Amino acid sequence: MKSSLALKLAAIVLVFSTLIMGAVLVNSYLFSKTLIVQQAEENSRTRGREVANQLAASIKPIEQAARNIALALEDFSLTSSEIRSLARHVVENNEDVFGMAIAFEPYEFSHDRLFFAPYSFRDKNAVKSTQLGNSRYRYFYMDWYQLPRELGHPVWTEPYFDNGGSETFLTTYSVPFYRLKEGKKQFAGVVTADITLDWLQEMISNIKLYDTGYAAMISRNGTYIYHPLERLIFNETVFSLAEGLGDQELWEIGRNMIEGRTGFLERYSVRDNMASFLLYMPLPIGGWSLAFLFPTQEVLNDANELTRNTLFIGIIGFT
Repeated sequence: MKSSLALKLAAIVLVFSTLIMGAVLVNSYLFSKTLIVQQAEENSRTRGREVANQLAASIKPIEQAARNIALALEDFSLTSSEIRSLARHVVENNEDVFGMAIAFEPYEFSHDRLFFAPYSFRDKNAVKSTQLGNSRYRYFYMDWYQLPRELGHPVWTEPYFDNGGSETFLTTYSVPFYRLKEGKKQFAGVVTADITLDWLQEMISNIKLYDTGYAAMISRNGTYIYHPLERLIFNETVFSLAEGLGDQELWEIGRNMIEGRTGFLERYSVRDNMASFLLYMPLPIGGWSLAFLFPTQEVLNDANELTRNTLFIGIIGFT
């Protein structure tokens, strides 16, 4: 009788001890998981800010140079040779600039010249100069010219492939310039600065997050500028991909990204369909956005390891 009662008490103690240990394990796991996820989010935000700062350090001087040229062009006394030298000087002294054009409105520079757009650009190790504009290339109909003209402020164009030129992907920063005529400020043309995307894509591709995490980058219109799935780059937008996959959440993420928002959430990776954490944030160029995606399992390895160790210690304590 006494032996039976002792066994029952031991069983009750064991059950309660197991429940308590289970509660401790669950609470420990949830607490450590929360801390680790918060740390992962902060680490990815910090990495994103580093990328944004690195990008700004390269991009802002280019933007400022183009704006300075636009201000200088308000001077009517500049000769054609002086205007050509302005563009060439910027390209020669800024290795991040692939090319620069100073494109005037039709007949603005001279009453007998429909086209006047000196352009300096890199050709291997040299800087060359030419004139844009002819019957087959009416530059004043191009996006890089029309957008700043109509909007009245500088813009970054959507990335494009420079077919027949640099044979690489470029994006263009376009700044409108104006001149006073009869006391009124009138649009006179556009200053452009072209940059290649090779160095930017390489910088993004080298970002390492945990073991298999990766980064992606989209343009103002949602076009993939970089993604580890090369078939997406410049061939898909985040919206066309979402439509093809029937992924409404991805469509909403894309909308948030092009609106310049920041977000952090869990979802499945487009690349390998693994449960992952996603952080997205804006970049200081053309309304573009950057995303980091890293597998949930890799983030939670430490929490899982802590739980396993705690369970192992608890089991030893029972034995």
